[in-house]
Amino acid sequence: MKNETRFALFALAMALALISTTSRSQVPTPPVIAQRGTVATGSIQSERDGKVYLNTTPCKSSAEAKIVIFHDHFNRTQAGPVDCYPAKFDTFTLEQL
Repeated sequence: MKNETRFALFALAMALALISTTSRSQVPTPPVIAQRGTVATGSIQSERDGKVYLNTTPCKSSAEAKIVIFHDHFNRTQAGPVDCYPAKFDTFTLEQL
């Protein structure tokens, strides 16, 4: 096999590996629906329609965020701030009842 052919095959393999790795890392993780007894700590992303969307990984990008959805009725306690330089978030612990 000629060197040019080997190089072309190597370049193609590297490009495919890069595309595969990049596309997988940017697919957001689907949210988890809290079941009775679920406890999680994180920053509140939003509250709407009787649901709280809790980001349990506030220092990660939105594509890497892990979201837990709590619905009526749940306990909420303040857990304190988390410093994700340069941003700072208040965190809460939620328990689904």
